[in-house]
Amino acid sequence: MSGTVQFMHIATLVLLFIGLRRTDDLVPWIAAAVIAVMGMSFFISEGGQGNENFQAEFLLIATAFFYRRYKWLAIAVVGYMLVIQPSNLEFVVLGLIVALILLSFAREWPVGTVAAVIMAGCFGVLVWLMEPLTISLLSRAELAINTGAMWFAAPIKGHGLGSFNYVYPAFAEADLRLLPWKEWSVLGDAHVHPGAAHNEYLQVLSELGLIGGLIAAAFFGLMVRLPAPLMVTLVLCLTGFPLQNPATGVLAVIAIGQAMKWREPTFKVPILVAVVAAIFAFSSTKSIIAQQVFQDVGKSLKLNPAVAMQANIRAYEIYPADLEIRLQYFRTLVRAAQFYENLTIDPRAAEIAYEISRSAIPENPGLLLARRGFLKANGKCGRECDQIRDILRSQSSRSWELRDLK
Repeated sequence: MSGTVQFMHIATLVLLFIGLRRTDDLVPWIAAAVIAVMGMSFFISEGGQGNENFQAEFLLIATAFFYRRYKWLAIAVVGYMLVIQPSNLEFVVLGLIVALILLSFAREWPVGTVAAVIMAGCFGVLVWLMEPLTISLLSRAELAINTGAMWFAAPIKGHGLGSFNYVYPAFAEADLRLLPWKEWSVLGDAHVHPGAAHNEYLQVLSELGLIGGLIAAAFFGLMVRLPAPLMVTLVLCLTGFPLQNPATGVLAVIAIGQAMKWREPTFKVPILVAVVAAIFAFSSTKSIIAQQVFQDVGKSLKLNPAVAMQANIRAYEIYPADLEIRLQYFRTLVRAAQFYENLTIDPRAAEIAYEISRSAIPENPGLLLARRGFLKANGKCGRECDQIRDILRSQSSRSWELRDLK
């Protein structure tokens, strides 16, 4: 199911890319979007991006479109990110933008290249001195090592499109072989999962293997030039997943479309717009509605699990493809069973709920803990409990909640 969602996401961006190659000047519109995002940040969390890092990526990629034409706005963006925007990417943003400006003058002013290299070295020292940024980068290194181990397990064909979260738990401790001294983990909490590899290149290789990686490389090889926004996107792909987020993904597609105007598209724009609108209407709208309903799960889970369970069921019925909604399904049921002492859960309904959650991430530690607790509470903790205990022990040596299982 996750693969279907990923396919729809890719198809939408491909169709958008075909149409954008026929457009002439989107720079003023992108500049206006940047102003709107920064303005909305004063009364909407992260300007509607939902995450400070997502917003930082959007502003960085968008600024690369217009930094030559609207230098004053580029300076304002840098100031906003350094003074107001809370993301740890703020110094990465400043370094990349200044380096981009220096490199753009490299042909006329070769010293610019040397200055960019020196600045990169200074930035490396700055990163090492800033503890929050260092922890963030080490967390991404952990994810990168484990995702690399996933790829090595299926190097040619990969594990399948959309399989990252499904397969990752089995490789969540591969980094300990290279970093045995690291006593903490980005997934030290048993109820947390990575969501993405935070490295687009490794995620493509782990899901689609060497075959998929070569196809992606061949696509970028068709471009006669790499525009500044795409260069910034490719750099950000090393530590994030900008191609998987709609806002930054669309900006990247705009840059690709502008860079490949040498070939006329075969689809007509009106047909294209209709197809793109249909895909967004089918997927995005349902997803947004389901997420709104799903918010009630978090609000009610501790004090009123019955309401949380109803919200989880409704959200799943609206958009069953959502990974978070499916993963939480069984855990919400278990919480309801724990909260209401006299509540009797139909065994068949419990199995259905468990299978729904397993279809998201079958070896998620939080899900397996909930399953084990449910089986013990109902006097059915036999061989399956032993199997769950062995899986959890093999996955999380850095988590006391899993390490102390008996």
